[in-house]
Amino acid sequence: MPRSTSASYHPGSHQKLAYRLAFGLLLGLVFWAPLPFASNILWSEMLLALGCFLITFLVVISDLKNQTSPVPLSSARLPLLFLLLAQLYLLLQILVPPIPEIGYLGNLEPMASKIQLLSGLAICSTFYVTVKTVTTEKRTKWLLAAIVLSGIFQASYGTVMTLSGLEYSFFIEKNDYRGVATGTFINRNHLAGYLVLCLACGIGMMISGFKRQNYRGIKDFFRSFVDAIVSGKGALRIGLVVMVIGLVFSRSRMGNSSFFIGLALAGLGVLIYSRVSKKTIGIFLVSILVIDALIISSFFNLNELAQRLENTSTETENRDEIFQLSIPMLKDNPVFGTGAGTFYTNYPAYRDESAGSGFYMHAHNDYVEFLSERGILGCLPLLAFFLVVFIQGLRLMRSKSMQRRGLAFTILMSCIAITLHSTVDFNLQMPAYAFTLAVFWALAFCKPNLRRNQLSQGQES
Repeated sequence: MPRSTSASYHPGSHQKLAYRLAFGLLLGLVFWAPLPFASNILWSEMLLALGCFLITFLVVISDLKNQTSPVPLSSARLPLLFLLLAQLYLLLQILVPPIPEIGYLGNLEPMASKIQLLSGLAICSTFYVTVKTVTTEKRTKWLLAAIVLSGIFQASYGTVMTLSGLEYSFFIEKNDYRGVATGTFINRNHLAGYLVLCLACGIGMMISGFKRQNYRGIKDFFRSFVDAIVSGKGALRIGLVVMVIGLVFSRSRMGNSSFFIGLALAGLGVLIYSRVSKKTIGIFLVSILVIDALIISSFFNLNELAQRLENTSTETENRDEIFQLSIPMLKDNPVFGTGAGTFYTNYPAYRDESAGSGFYMHAHNDYVEFLSERGILGCLPLLAFFLVVFIQGLRLMRSKSMQRRGLAFTILMSCIAITLHSTVDFNLQMPAYAFTLAVFWALAFCKPNLRRNQLSQGQES
């Protein structure tokens, strides 16, 4: 049936509707991803991937149908290329048979690599759709707000479950990590890592709201500071407090450490480049460290977390043994790896009694796991992607727009936090965590100034 050519038909109306629908679904996925055990169960991982592919399908089909793309990828092409190269390498790991002559010993478990490939392609889709659909500052705020709301829910849920003694995760009673907050995650460290990402978003949004002002006296300064914290941002500030409490309740040592270190280093960057009063931003950042961490958290057993940090030793941690026993894995397959997702298959051949009798699905060190599975060759595109994102964050920090600097803070704090946390845990193996990173790292390459360009006719939500 031929397409209607009536006067009421607008050539771009279907395309704008598709982009709006894709953005709405993206907001839904942001909140959904961490709910079913961080999407780390096979059915939930595949459901998340299906959602990512669906929103990508909407955008691509819309562009093909209209024979035009209203949003060019521009600066996002390079990081997206590196992400796709990483997935292409996984495909080669699955398809190429062993070639001992060059040191490639084959894939230990192709099915696990296929699952990793699907999840990796879903992450690429998420990155692509975020760049394509976030075309205004308003949508940037909506997306960051969705991440923050998800973090507030996870922190509130985890804290209530711990205080009430109900100890439920995602509709299932917990067997492990009782007495500490896990939210709907399985592992407290993964909740902590996720909350750090959400806190980075929330603090970045607060920083974006500060304005450049000239203060005539101390009274004007404090009035402006109080207005910035209370008026219009009171709910967000309370949300930050809730997430800090949830972070403390997780009792995650590296989760809390990465939060404070990331906050300090990224905050230092804002102070150096900010044109807003450095006193205003400085006092705000100090208030998070002092008011949230020392005063509020003291009512929620911060001392227990401090005691865990003091009692940390190589004698009480099996993760050190796992790291040491995994080194020979890297030496045996340094260039090509054993196949994505094959750590749990390969590790038993290297373990001994020093690591205990437990079954280890992951290496408790993202660097070791990625290198053992993908080799140096497979990790290079991921490293290049990370560096491009970090450099883009530094560029945004020099922007004249305070909104872009707030986003830069979010990106840099998340980069610092994941760099630290990955040394002792495997957050990057959680689909929800990787998905959330892809979303707001993609924001660094969005072009919100397009609102007066092709998308001006109804595209802005």
